[in-house]
Amino acid sequence: MAISGSRVEPTASVPSRPSEKLAWTAISRYIIPQQLRLADVNSGQAVHDFDIMNGATAVAAIEVTEDLDQAGAAWRAMGIDRLAVAPCKLSWKVTLSSCPTRPTAWAKSVLTPFLLHLEQSGAPGTTIYPDTPFITQIPEELAELGFVAALCEPAGTPGAKPSTARVTVAFWGAITHTDQLAEWAGNFTNSKRCEGEREKLKASGRDERHLAVVVPHVAGSDRHLLGHLMAVEEFGPPTSPVALPDEITDLWLISGYPGTPTLYYRKGDWIVLPPENPFSEPQVKTQPPTITHWNATRQP
Repeated sequence: MAISGSRVEPTASVPSRPSEKLAWTAISRYIIPQQLRLADVNSGQAVHDFDIMNGATAVAAIEVTEDLDQAGAAWRAMGIDRLAVAPCKLSWKVTLSSCPTRPTAWAKSVLTPFLLHLEQSGAPGTTIYPDTPFITQIPEELAELGFVAALCEPAGTPGAKPSTARVTVAFWGAITHTDQLAEWAGNFTNSKRCEGEREKLKASGRDERHLAVVVPHVAGSDRHLLGHLMAVEEFGPPTSPVALPDEITDLWLISGYPGTPTLYYRKGDWIVLPPENPFSEPQVKTQPPTITHWNATRQP
């Protein structure tokens, strides 16, 4: 399939769900041939969302999902401060990139055994950084949440409490490049979170299998993906490839937030497409949006 440099308004009917509607609109502007068909018609079966049609023949499957961290929003709504991690004795601070679901059960089954291992090893903690005070294997359940650090809180730390852990979400510094998009995409598409999406695309039997990730601008998202996607305008697309799973051949990152470009990825190459929701203010929108041609044509 090729990506067109011409922006053509879609003419087919579109789905009703907002995320699917946004993905449909964005993708149908640039695909060649420019035709989409609804594949999931509420049959009750696990089917991908759209087909890309070449005449009457379906040549590619598209599944739509959202980068929406409901767990982060739930934690804030519940006002969770500290989690019980007995029989650990110390007070801990744990930093992750996103929040787990079912926090109490997660703390008991995942976090407590890990922190107990650190205490029994006499370690003050461990981090992902080269200067970590202790090197140990990070459990898969922690790694999938973007584990950053687990550090013992010194005596006198405000709010410190024995046998508890304070879980915080990592906030990274100023964005100076967009390579974290490629890293995030590899982790996200290969995670358990995307297991259902991978299964639907594999079951389609298509040679081309697209995953379209809609990136919302909501407080519930703790992955900071939107900020890096917005930074593409200043720093360009990632310079590194994505380690996509076998079930996914093409990736779309799409947002309806004003001025945020769409990213399309296939076979090691990124292409930047104009925002679905361009800035409307005359002083900002100084010229019509154009495609940045790193490699504006894609062939299967």
